[in-house]
Amino acid sequence: MTNKPAGISRRQLFGGVGLTAAGVGLGAIGTLTGQEALNLSGTSSQRAFWGAGLDAVTRPLQTSGIVVTFDVVATQKSLLLSTLRRWSDAAAKLAEGKAVADLQEAETSPEAPPEDSGEGAGMDAANLSFAIGYGASLFDARFGFDSIKPAGLPSAQRFGRDQLVESQTGGDILLLITSDDEQVTFHAARNLIRIAKGAFRVRHMQAGFLPPEGQSAGTARNLFGFKDGTANYSPKDSALAEEHLLVKPEDEPKALWLAGGTFAAFRQFKMAIETWDRSSLAEQEQIFGRSKLTGAPLHVSNPKDSDEFESMNLNNAAIDKNSHVALAHPDSNGGVRILRRAFNYANGLDEVGHLDAGLLFFSFQRSIEKQFAPMQTKLASNDLMNEYVVATGSAYFAVPRAPEQGSHWGAEFA
Repeated sequence: MTNKPAGISRRQLFGGVGLTAAGVGLGAIGTLTGQEALNLSGTSSQRAFWGAGLDAVTRPLQTSGIVVTFDVVATQKSLLLSTLRRWSDAAAKLAEGKAVADLQEAETSPEAPPEDSGEGAGMDAANLSFAIGYGASLFDARFGFDSIKPAGLPSAQRFGRDQLVESQTGGDILLLITSDDEQVTFHAARNLIRIAKGAFRVRHMQAGFLPPEGQSAGTARNLFGFKDGTANYSPKDSALAEEHLLVKPEDEPKALWLAGGTFAAFRQFKMAIETWDRSSLAEQEQIFGRSKLTGAPLHVSNPKDSDEFESMNLNNAAIDKNSHVALAHPDSNGGVRILRRAFNYANGLDEVGHLDAGLLFFSFQRSIEKQFAPMQTKLASNDLMNEYVVATGSAYFAVPRAPEQGSHWGAEFA
């Protein structure tokens, strides 16, 4: 095992400038700049996999996402590492719009199952992106990883009235796969699951969606019909990203491999759609603290003629102190910010015939303890929205930067 950022030389690790726009040190990351860590470049339909930094986390939201969590069933460390290496090679090919194996070669051996399932053949890469995360349970006694476990990585947490489903909670490994096409995303998830057979077992899998870019004016809407995430900061703001998103070496001296990475909090919320649809518009807007039509704060003189980016005054009487915006806004949390990423989901009907739909919520931050957990504790206790949503899934993961060419996922455990 190695306690240093994967893909960075010892010279880079201990020399050079740090990770801030102003040159304030991240120290152990060496010459890595904020933009390099985030890797916000690239506009084609192919996203680089090797050396992509946190591109899968920081890039603009895409129309399709799949969350897959796994339990490691391998008993040998070598099988764990070889599976992560095979995943890396396959993800790199898929990100280039290629199959995980040559389909023409498969035709020469028709008696054997093809190595690629084939539904992605001839399709564009659709900006396919991958992020991997490691849960606290992976750092138990099985593989001897406890010495490099991030101190800031807790086990899955229950808040307030959560009704957590075991399969949707926790997990050794997370894959967050996103693209601009549902079939491309599914093809990637399906083939990585196939590769993992015998080493990892799927614990939870859920597909999500958002409207295509340009078809939703401003911030995308959740399934309650409200703009969701207006107060999110842009990861292109290096100063904010370095303060609120990126783990620094001094944060995790035992887990230097996570420097330049981040922590993920995952929550799956089921919405009481039918109950919500019987609520008045006035009540719905009180719960959110914003106009449903425009997203503007309710305290502006005419919310319907304003927009979601109007300055928020949380002290105004028009904003209920227990509204979602009042509790979640940075101004109510000492300036603490999270990078919010979310997808809507819909699974048809539940066992009693109600719509099984809701939100796949991700929060990315430098510290779960200082950023996400206090905010979520407050929301779980007081948010007016709690009457209409219930958390069925909860998990935390350490998310490293993408591997450099010549390295692979899991190199930090070798």
